[in-house]
Amino acid sequence: MLEVKAANSAQMQKEIEIKKKSVDKEREECKIEEDAAKKQKSSAEIKQADCDQALERVMPIYHEAQKAVASLSAADVTEMKGFKSPPLPAVEVAKTLCMFFFIKPVMIAGPTPGSKVPDYWTTAKKDVLTA
Repeated sequence: MLEVKAANSAQMQKEIEIKKKSVDKEREECKIEEDAAKKQKSSAEIKQADCDQALERVMPIYHEAQKAVASLSAADVTEMKGFKSPPLPAVEVAKTLCMFFFIKPVMIAGPTPGSKVPDYWTTAKKDVLTA
C-alpha cells in the first residue's frame, strides 16, 4: 500500500510540476502584457499632460473669442452684410462665426479646374448674418 501511495504521490508531483510550468509560463505572459500596458499608460499620461498644457494655453483665447462674439451688435452685422467684396478680416470673422455655430461652408470652384474650396463668406451672409 505504501508503494501505491508513493507512486500516486510521485504521479501527483509530476502533474504539479507540469501545472507549475504552465502557470509560470502564463505568469511570464501576464508580466509582458503588464509591462506593455504600463508603457501605454505612461505614453497616454504624457499625451494627456501635453493636451492639458495646450488646452491651458488656448482656453483664454477661446474665452476672449466667446466674449467678442457675444459683443457683436446689429450694426456690426449690418455693416458686414453690406460688403460686396469683403476684406480679409471680414472673411475671417465670417469663417470664425460659421465654425462657432457649426455651420458648414458652401463649396465653390477652386483655383484649379475640378477643385473645390470652402466659401465661408456666402454661407455667413446667408445663414449667420441674417439670423
